[in-house]
Amino acid sequence: MKELPHLQAAALWLKDYAELKSRPYTIIENGMYLGETWTWNGDRYNFTTDESVRLEKLRVWKEEGRIKQEKVLPTGCWTFFCNPNKWAMDQFLLSGKTNDSFSITAWQKDWFEIGQFGVIRVGNDTRSREQLNGLERMSRGIYAIVQVTGLPEYRNAHDPYYYEEEDKKRYHVPIRYVYSNYENPIRLDDWELEPCKEDTYLMNGFQASSMPLNSATFRVICEKWNIGDELNSLEWPDIKITEELNSETVYVEGSAKQVIVNAYE
Repeated sequence: MKELPHLQAAALWLKDYAELKSRPYTIIENGMYLGETWTWNGDRYNFTTDESVRLEKLRVWKEEGRIKQEKVLPTGCWTFFCNPNKWAMDQFLLSGKTNDSFSITAWQKDWFEIGQFGVIRVGNDTRSREQLNGLERMSRGIYAIVQVTGLPEYRNAHDPYYYEEEDKKRYHVPIRYVYSNYENPIRLDDWELEPCKEDTYLMNGFQASSMPLNSATFRVICEKWNIGDELNSLEWPDIKITEELNSETVYVEGSAKQVIVNAYE
């Protein structure tokens, strides 16, 4: 939408564009360095910067104590966040379709590989009766397991399941639904995990399209639905759900948004 040479110029431009009272430095910084999106007038905005600049800033912030968690790292598994108020996930699941695409967080685009698995995580459902169209409200939870079938593409998305069609280009990754359970989802409000297996973004939600998923959490999801063997039988190389996890793997703890707010306080 707009490319600017530095943060000060971006903050001034966004202030004028959105007719804000002050320059939104924090909004832009959280977007560039932590991947947070900004919602304004019903639209969602992404802010990006050079990856080397982002990593250096995170290193400095960590040394200064402004952030206390490790930077987000790829895990080979994904959480795809679905807002049922914008996209009719229930109608899609009931349609029996298995091939689709999902919008992803732009700065993660190089982390996606064919054959990776992910989960569809549905947030709070506050749809109107008209939008529900006779269906029950969806619980906040996990409804499906999907597999990445191609690399991300930057394009427009035209989908009949959007309540309001968006004519905007975003990164989308093609996926295939390999297991779904509309009738018996994993309801997050009733689900308790061991601390070492808990993924904070999955449990608490995050204002983004996608986030790396703790591999241990994904393994528990497969066990809860008893589908580990089914996923292992898929014809993709080097995808094993039941093998032991690497004890040195770094997992993300805490919400980036909450951490930044606490740091500023």
